[in-house]
Amino acid sequence: MRAALLTFSLFFLSASAHAERCEDVGGCLGNVFLMHVPREQIKSPSIFPKSGLPDVSTTVTLAADASLLDAFVFSTPPYPEQLKKDLALAAERGKALTGWGSILQKGSKVKILSYQVPQIPAARTELFALVLVLTD
Repeated sequence: MRAALLTFSLFFLSASAHAERCEDVGGCLGNVFLMHVPREQIKSPSIFPKSGLPDVSTTVTLAADASLLDAFVFSTPPYPEQLKKDLALAAERGKALTGWGSILQKGSKVKILSYQVPQIPAARTELFALVLVLTD
């Protein structure tokens, strides 16, 4: 029983340890991250306040909390397998990926640097925006 509880506790803690609000980690201001953009954003507002994709080099205010990812989560074990599962769930719900990396709050401003579809198995069907955090 004690071993099962310890195993469950370690699993629970490790699953939730990879996401922290920007202000909890000293701020994200001035840093560049990848941010998942759900397909539904094309038809209706999701992560951005207007449907469609903001132009590259524009500043946009987030319409929802967003997970900001560092590139290492796509290739450093054990992250890619869990990322693949979480991205599939987010896509199924029509929502942006949450609970990963640093969390940037709704109302924060980012500059869109580019859009990318990572060519790795964990994310090759999903669109990501490379963003510069302007406010957090």
